[in-house]
Amino acid sequence: MPTGASAGRQPVAATRRRSGRESWLPLAYLAVALLVIAFVLPSALRPPAQQSNQSAELSPNSPHQGQSIIAAFSQAQSGTAGAGPNQAGGTGGAAGSGAATPTAVVRPVAAYCPFGYGDPPRQTSSLYAAPCAPVWQGNNGGATWHGVSADVFRVAIVECDGDYHTTYTGPTPNQPQPGESSADTTWRVYQQYFNSHFQFYGRQLQFVQTNPQPCNSTDFVQAVDSANAQWPLFAVSSPFGAATDEAQRLGLLATGLVGNGEQWFAAHQPAFEFDMSGTELTQLTSEMMCKQLEGHPAAFTVPPIKGRSRVYGAFLLADSDTTASGAYSPADIQNPLARQCGAKWSEVVTYDPYVNANLAQYLATAMTKMRAAGVTTLACFCDPFTAIEIINSASQQSYFPEWIMPGTASMDLNQLAEYYDPSQWGHALGISALEIPRPMNEQDCYKAFKEMDPGGTPQTGYLSICTIQFPRLLQLADGVQLAGPHLTPANVIKGLFKMPARRPDPQWSIGGYYGPGHWAFSDYISLVWYDPTATDPVTGNAGAYRYMLNGQRFQVGQIPTSPLPWFQSGITTVAGS
Repeated sequence: MPTGASAGRQPVAATRRRSGRESWLPLAYLAVALLVIAFVLPSALRPPAQQSNQSAELSPNSPHQGQSIIAAFSQAQSGTAGAGPNQAGGTGGAAGSGAATPTAVVRPVAAYCPFGYGDPPRQTSSLYAAPCAPVWQGNNGGATWHGVSADVFRVAIVECDGDYHTTYTGPTPNQPQPGESSADTTWRVYQQYFNSHFQFYGRQLQFVQTNPQPCNSTDFVQAVDSANAQWPLFAVSSPFGAATDEAQRLGLLATGLVGNGEQWFAAHQPAFEFDMSGTELTQLTSEMMCKQLEGHPAAFTVPPIKGRSRVYGAFLLADSDTTASGAYSPADIQNPLARQCGAKWSEVVTYDPYVNANLAQYLATAMTKMRAAGVTTLACFCDPFTAIEIINSASQQSYFPEWIMPGTASMDLNQLAEYYDPSQWGHALGISALEIPRPMNEQDCYKAFKEMDPGGTPQTGYLSICTIQFPRLLQLADGVQLAGPHLTPANVIKGLFKMPARRPDPQWSIGGYYGPGHWAFSDYISLVWYDPTATDPVTGNAGAYRYMLNGQRFQVGQIPTSPLPWFQSGITTVAGS
């Protein structure tokens, strides 16, 4: 699992009943269509899709010519938003440089949310859903881009974690299959959810599963290329740089990213992420340290370290297989800290789990070095699994520093922190850009699944499709709806820029916005510390992060300078949950 502090990126890292009008409108449209077919000459050509003159939509490396859809996509017929009258068989070819082939069809698609949720109305009940779509009728442009036809657009899932993997490789079916795994069911139900709840202008979203193994850059590139050759893709959802690099070389939209820096996004458009950018995570970690720790003795640990002048050390993931442009330098964490208060990381140890032959021994030696250098306060800009090794290594040496948790790679999830030695992680403090935890039945991903399959249960857990994947894919659905009928990667980004900025209200929620220079949505953090005796409101297990100041959220520049009640007070969930 990649970290938010990725190399080459700046690290830290119900259904509704239809109204009467909606019930008879499709019949009326059908009658009109039949009359047209009866009187219009068969030789009449449909007008081609309008071509875009926006150079940002074009990629010189995009293989848009000559590819046809190889595998048919079987879809259940649906009258909800985004679903065409035909089963989505993907009969349209790939588009070249944004020029559509004349395969488009004229079809009416009713708005899914004639009343909407909230004020102003949103497409779904999620606070992060796009504004309600209007009724649409017309020509969707057909093959407006590679991996797009009049009926379907495809998104490849390129992930390493086994919890995400399906029992098959290829297109996600729309109907239950014999012997489905929990992952199979969850992906299938979410595919149905997005297609029935969002306005996709006659097209259907299709997930293409790739299941690369083992986890290295060659496998990620091969997964993208193989999927694209068999089922031409519109987008790739992956946190791995090798996969997103290959996607962009092919002219595809990149999403599913984790902790990429703003400079990376500026150089790698079209791409976006829902999580906080590595740039902001690093700035906010540095700000927390400068305002709350720097100039004070180490207070949040045990003797003999407690009371010493603080000396900072860091473990830093430098893994080219999870990043877009190679290993980054320790300067990426040094510079923000130095700029804010003149402090420095006295010791920085980089690691690469794919290069270090004996990672456990390498980390043990590095921990010995940290201890010898008098490091009192240790940060882990890590992937969540290597963090286990690092923390255990400190315990094996009876070395108990303060720990800084910079909100990278879901390390601020309670379900992951349960794997960290509580004698160590009980001294951890830092920042979190995630939602304040709520019981699972209150979360968007669970409610969405239950709308489609009331008797089933989604795959949940610390790195599950529900917890990790659903929020990111919701943003993709938002962007496709807001892109309009002429679907291109660039238009998805322009669509996301139309999303209203939101503050974290209610306070448990994520606040943020998309816009030029801000391609990662999340923009606020809470200050947290880990309490091994607290109860996780999601699982009921022991150990949970406590959110100080009742979970108050802060942007860059807003963290208080006055002393805060670290390891004294804080909530673990929102009131009423």
